[in-house]
Amino acid sequence: MPVSYTFSITNTRKKQIWLLACGLLLINSLLILFFALHNPSNYKILFVNTAIIFLIVFYNLFSKRATIDTYRLGYFLVAIAWIKLDYYWLAILFSILFFLGEILTKDTTVFINKTDISFKNLYPKKYNWQSIKNIILKDGLLTIDFKNNKIFQSEIAEKISLTEENEFNDFCKKKLVV
Repeated sequence: MPVSYTFSITNTRKKQIWLLACGLLLINSLLILFFALHNPSNYKILFVNTAIIFLIVFYNLFSKRATIDTYRLGYFLVAIAWIKLDYYWLAILFSILFFLGEILTKDTTVFINKTDISFKNLYPKKYNWQSIKNIILKDGLLTIDFKNNKIFQSEIAEKISLTEENEFNDFCKKKLVV
């Protein structure tokens, strides 16, 4: 029997954040195109940049193979375009939004061991076994019932066998009894 368990919890908001990112890329590319029309010195570079951003947005919206790398490229091109237009503060703001989106789309990891239960996400949390009323893993659904009447329930990303599930539940029952 293992002394610790690790589960990855899928981020259910990832698709919504990616759609918001596409919207931001589209709005920024339209603004860049507008400013490029009023800045004849960088017109060609900014027009090509905007065309590539449009292609990235439509690829991300309509392709089932869209990855985070295409979003990264789009954000990078938008930041470069704002720098070319001498709007450094918009490039910095857009870079901050990019890093915030990177953080928000990460999956949560739950570590369960002999001493505590910890969640690794945007705000890492640790709970000792005394604050847990019940914990169970059933059909890929992890449920943690806290003594303060809070419940955490989420589907885990990995597929585990019935024997591993029973082993985990036995481990948790033993820890809750102690």
